[in-house]
Amino acid sequence: MLNFFNSILTSSLNSAGFSPYTDFEQVDTIEAKGKCLGFYSIKDVKYSDRIYSLNNSEYGMEVSGHIEVKLLGKRDDYKTFNEIDNRSFLFISSLVMSDKIVISNLSRSKIEADANLRRLKSVITFDFKILVTQSVNGG
Repeated sequence: MLNFFNSILTSSLNSAGFSPYTDFEQVDTIEAKGKCLGFYSIKDVKYSDRIYSLNNSEYGMEVSGHIEVKLLGKRDDYKTFNEIDNRSFLFISSLVMSDKIVISNLSRSKIEADANLRRLKSVITFDFKILVTQSVNGG
């Protein structure tokens, strides 16, 4: 059920200029050196115990949870605060404009240099709700 939500997150990260990942082991470190990266994790997922009938051919279930997205600038490039700032707002705008999800409790940390990662970093967190729908064959 969360594949749909994963596609919204990856699309929003891509449109803001971040390469999306769910864990660091997926990253080709040589290729990723010159790219901005976006790592996301979906936590505390809850499925409603109610099924909503939307019409005679569809039904849906509410899914909610918490998201943490770590946005990272290009490796060894500490001069791009404005670029990361703009890209993070593009990411947020893309999510907020989606008519498929409801976002609440959105926050973004300030942009800081992370000496261990050798990149600029900002963390965005928010709660979400989506209505996952399924078509019903009328036969």
